Amino acid sequence: MNSRRLYIYFRVKSESEAAVVAAVRELQAAWRSATPGLRCELQRRADQRGDVTLMETYSHSAGVGVALQKRIEREAQERLAPWLVGERHSEVFEPCA
Repeated sequence: MNSRRLYIYFRVKSESEAAVVAAVRELQAAWRSATPGLRCELQRRADQRGDVTLMETYSHSAGVGVALQKRIEREAQERLAPWLVGERHSEVFEPCA
């Protein structure tokens, strides 16, 4: 069983947070629809001032494959580019044996 999980974090200006959250939620709904069983979350770094750090998380019982990872990264980069402060950072984790 492949249990790869994808974590993506990035920063946006605080005044852009609501628009970015709406855009990410729309993207995540589309990816869930296209990939049944995909679990998506969006989180905000707690107690932060100034720029806001957000984190997207993705998991699936079959794991998040490389093709899905690339799709998520590409489509989100295209959609969120106007709001980003710096780069989006992707990391992949899997359970310890």
